[in-house]
Amino acid sequence: MSEFEDDIPPTVACARCGRVDCAGCEPEPLASAPSHDFIWETRAHSELKRLFAAAEQTALEPDLVFGRLRKGGLATAFRFAFFAEMLALASFALFALALSFSFFPVFTRALLATPRLLATGTILWLGGSFIVVAIHVLWGLSLEWGLATTPTRSDYNRSLRFGLYSCGWDLLTSPAGVAHALWAAPRSLHLGAVVQATRVLRRALDAYLVDCRALDEFTRRRAWLGSLFVFGAGFVVLLLASVFGFVYWIRSQLA
Repeated sequence: MSEFEDDIPPTVACARCGRVDCAGCEPEPLASAPSHDFIWETRAHSELKRLFAAAEQTALEPDLVFGRLRKGGLATAFRFAFFAEMLALASFALFALALSFSFFPVFTRALLATPRLLATGTILWLGGSFIVVAIHVLWGLSLEWGLATTPTRSDYNRSLRFGLYSCGWDLLTSPAGVAHALWAAPRSLHLGAVVQATRVLRRALDAYLVDCRALDEFTRRRAWLGSLFVFGAGFVVLLLASVFGFVYWIRSQLA
């Protein structure tokens, strides 16, 4: 071997194309790939725009939103849920008022001119929003309680976030969601999100249990059965407590 051979650098070929003169085949920049971050947890747009965009994302992309659901702050998810339910219930109330005004204008004007009735309606709106969010929280918790008899490690954070972010479906199927779909462009995309929100439950739940939690079929069935039992019992208790609380409050107002 020549004493000068050690000074000659070895020839290195590119592992991707095999060329020795290649500077290195670079993959496409990440910026060119579509981003699948949940838009509500970004600062891309105004809060109202993010609210509708995130609701549509939960309906159109459940595999990405719930299948890749990460642990995160519950306050952010709670804010999304309350805003979604408050806007949904407000749109139902406005729709009912519009119908009432169309058929009974004098009676509707009298109702709107009564401060006590307006205060009662506001309390019912806020209380109703809280109750609907509580139902979604109960649903998220029931999924985790349904897994309590399995060896699966508990994860209440993601289960609660799953239940809270599913409030977006209520917003899409409300008059506010339909109005937004008819007003926004392209309309076909937004109307498709409204339709999808009515039948996305099973797909979203499978994405969460299979892709996010990596559960096998047997464990998923046990979770289904356990969560249905817990959610049914909890829903009845919550409904009865709400009805009795409402009746008690009405009687105290009339006394």
